[in-house]
Amino acid sequence: MRSNTRLSWGSYALFFLLFSFQSTIYAQVKNSQVKGVVQGNDNDPIEGVSVIIRNTKTNFSTGTSTNSAGEFSFSNIPVGGSYSFTFSTVGFETQTLSGYNIKEDITLSLMVKMKATAASLDQVVVVGYGTQKRKDLTGAVGSVAGKDIKDLAVARVDQALLGKAAGVQVKPSTGEPGAA
Repeated sequence: MRSNTRLSWGSYALFFLLFSFQSTIYAQVKNSQVKGVVQGNDNDPIEGVSVIIRNTKTNFSTGTSTNSAGEFSFSNIPVGGSYSFTFSTVGFETQTLSGYNIKEDITLSLMVKMKATAASLDQVVVVGYGTQKRKDLTGAVGSVAGKDIKDLAVARVDQALLGKAAGVQVKPSTGEPGAA
């Protein structure tokens, strides 16, 4: 017995019409890319910088952060004008670049230099499941300065802290799952 699975010419025409309509919709969307590098005053890349892109005319907004090489990228950015870029991270002044017009099928490249802030941060102490400022904490507080452990030849932080703060017990772990 032979089944009748042939499609009519009308079905082919409908399929072709829908396929060509769908491809024209995708062809009309025009997007571009933005890539860049964020560096400090000493030309070293800065990792973890928050990068926000905004278009004030269309209310388009998205964000990302820089990788270990200080690089960031945005893809599929709608074409148009009046884009601004805001760069922020701890220890550096927030910087905003504005007035960019993204054009069709281009890659906008940015090189950003962040300025270190002169203000120092308050010392914060981690307390169990919260934080408190050091001046508000009652009880004994011990400190280990970075200069005290920076030249030690150790593989882990717990090894560097052994014997550095009075009354603190440091129990090195093996790194195995389920170990203490």
